Amino acid sequence: RGLRRRVTVVLPGHLAAMTLAARSDVVCLLPAALPGTAPSPLTEAAAVLGLRLLHIPLPLPPLTIGMAWHPRHAADGAHHWLRGAVRRTLTAPEEWEEPEGRVGSPGSAGPAR
Repeated sequence: RGLRRRVTVVLPGHLAAMTLAARSDVVCLLPAALPGTAPSPLTEAAAVLGLRLLHIPLPLPPLTIGMAWHPRHAADGAHHWLRGAVRRTLTAPEEWEEPEGRVGSPGSAGPAR
């Protein structure tokens, strides 16, 4: 197509990027909601800011998201559950791997990556 991307600014968050896009001629890329999920705060913010949301008709590299925690929380049941909930929220169901242990057991935190 002869188009090239030119990054003009990098911002620390999605809302800052959306605000800039609403007040200038830049385009910002945002992650889409997973299929079958309710509208996200980003889609609601886009509506408030008067932005149009469009699918990008180009192949894009996958978005990598990581988690970090202090080692003392590794065995904490509540923290283990939270990490699993974050994984389930940020991955499509077909990407989920079978968790260790049986469902509901202390070792089952949800999908592993």
